Amino acid sequence: AIYPGDPRTDGSRLNRFNSYRRRYVSKRDTRIAKSMNPEIYMAVKIGDIDWFERKLEDTEGSLVLAEEVTPQKNTVLHIAAMLGHCNLVEPILRRCRDLLKSKNSAGDLAIHLAAAAGHLCTVRSLVTHATTLHQETERMVKYLLNEVNEEKNTALHIALENQHKKVARFLVVENPQVSYRLNKEGKSPMYMAAQAGYLKLVNLMLEHPPESPTSDNNPDPSHPPESRTSDNNPYPSPKAQSVVHAAIIGKIIEKLDLLATSFGDLHSIDDGGRTPLSFAAHLGNLDAVRCLLDNFPEGVYVMDGNGNDGKGNGFFPIHTAASRGHVNIIQEFLGRCPDSEELLNINCQNFLHVAAMRGKASVVSYVLRKQHHLEKLINQRDVLGNTPLHLAAMGSHPEVVYILTWDKRVNLELMNEEGLTALDVAKQYIEPFVPFRERITVTALLSAGAPLSRSLSTTSRKNPSSVPFAQHNFPFVHPPYEYMQWVQEREKKKKTVQEREYKERVSTLVIVATLVATVTFAAGFTVPGGYNSSDPHQGMATLAQKGFFQAFLICNTIAMYSSIISVAALIWAASGDTNLALNVLGWVLPLLGIALATMSIAFMSGVCLVVSNLHWLAKVVLFTASVFLLILMVIFVPLFLPISSKHPIARYIFYFPFRALLILATINDNDDDWID
Repeated sequence: AIYPGDPRTDGSRLNRFNSYRRRYVSKRDTRIAKSMNPEIYMAVKIGDIDWFERKLEDTEGSLVLAEEVTPQKNTVLHIAAMLGHCNLVEPILRRCRDLLKSKNSAGDLAIHLAAAAGHLCTVRSLVTHATTLHQETERMVKYLLNEVNEEKNTALHIALENQHKKVARFLVVENPQVSYRLNKEGKSPMYMAAQAGYLKLVNLMLEHPPESPTSDNNPDPSHPPESRTSDNNPYPSPKAQSVVHAAIIGKIIEKLDLLATSFGDLHSIDDGGRTPLSFAAHLGNLDAVRCLLDNFPEGVYVMDGNGNDGKGNGFFPIHTAASRGHVNIIQEFLGRCPDSEELLNINCQNFLHVAAMRGKASVVSYVLRKQHHLEKLINQRDVLGNTPLHLAAMGSHPEVVYILTWDKRVNLELMNEEGLTALDVAKQYIEPFVPFRERITVTALLSAGAPLSRSLSTTSRKNPSSVPFAQHNFPFVHPPYEYMQWVQEREKKKKTVQEREYKERVSTLVIVATLVATVTFAAGFTVPGGYNSSDPHQGMATLAQKGFFQAFLICNTIAMYSSIISVAALIWAASGDTNLALNVLGWVLPLLGIALATMSIAFMSGVCLVVSNLHWLAKVVLFTASVFLLILMVIFVPLFLPISSKHPIARYIFYFPFRALLILATINDNDDDWID
């Protein structure tokens, strides 16, 4: 019977299930797992040397020990090695020497388990007894050190994987050639040591370069020596992980040049298709970049992958540095190879295109500061006619857009191959309710006076319909009927989403407006200072002649009526007509802004009034309220009042409020948060 969730009902799970059965279950009877005698198991776990010596005195006891295994096929030697019982190794191997070659269900020898646990004494003891107890001493030692488990890991791989440097050093000394053996992931111990930053261990490995493929460094014929790329290059097969990449990760800069020249690894690529120089630029490792440029300056002109095989993004190292925002790396490239500024990726994009596309404001600012040196990059077009400003707008990077639009050399009217300006691109797929970053991006373009394509003369504007149909990324080939269906479905979905967003937005604003109206209404009848209780001004406000009181009452009245009008308008907006809702929201937002601002001023005036006898406290309240009122204006005003003007005075007035909004929009941005 197959129960729900049984692995046999799922293909991928079935494969894992069968693999588990083959590895851990006895082939003779799949229902019954092997088990070790409890007395033997407990004796080896606690390291009872006296018990073992008594048991090993007779031949029958030795045979029993040699045959006993756990459910995972661990022998007594495996358990002793795993637990670090070095004193048990010698008596066990003296009578059961074949256990040295016994593997468990994961393909591990006893030395593999000892290396994984970091028991140097046990590892040394196993190697020593392999030397003294076997006739083919050298061959047996090589077998122990070269033999791999199911993951193709040697004991040295396992020691490095578990960060046991002392064990790894001992194994390298015993057999240096195992340092170049690859596991299933294509990683050699040399790679792992370099990646971990073990400089002394790497030095020890480099003292013994790889032997030729014909040397007998692999005594087991079932595991032939690793293939090499050529007779003159001893570096392992192309599937091997690059040692130079590992050294860059481990920051072993002292040996980077030696590793690069010894292993012929300067043109190799990692899993992401990056060359060593591009990888160092990706990590922002300036020392590694300088070292590689000293030995391989032409690496600046080597593209990642081949640009067309799907492995790599077609970037040159300078593009990679720009995509990560590493200005110091870009400066190093331009200082060593000045013409690298002209390098284009597979999309005909320079490094400024890439920086703008990825939102790296530091790189964009650096290019703009270089005056005439990099000026030609500013308005350069890529394969689709997009300038850096287009790409920044497309990616909704408001800070980059703002930086570019403040530079007079940036042409705001340039159009791409689809006849779209940067403002068109920013607005193309933006709905009325958009995330904060998109809204700020559009505001930045509007504040710079960026035009829409339809506002430009017909002589300078390209016709979007002239663009080949395939470039529009429609999900079909033949446009007429299918296109109309696709457009109708898209508009229907968009309308549904818009209606839902309208309702949510209106509901939120109704709550805000109602709260403001309630608070201000109550404040109108609980005025600061109270009322006169005696003639001739009974029932009148006692502080009516004070300036702060008058400011309180005026602002409170404005706030209440503004919020009431907003509530009434929002009731109409909730009727379901999206056009009406959009128009209403256009003027309700500034009205609510006025209500919030005047309510804040009313509160400030009321508090200052009642503490006016204590001048220092009144001043503190006045100053604090003014600061927070300014913050309120900075946050709220640009949402409904994007200034579209090239006039420098108007732009400077809104410079600091807009910078504050940029901080909010980009507060989680980081030059190192992008994962390629």
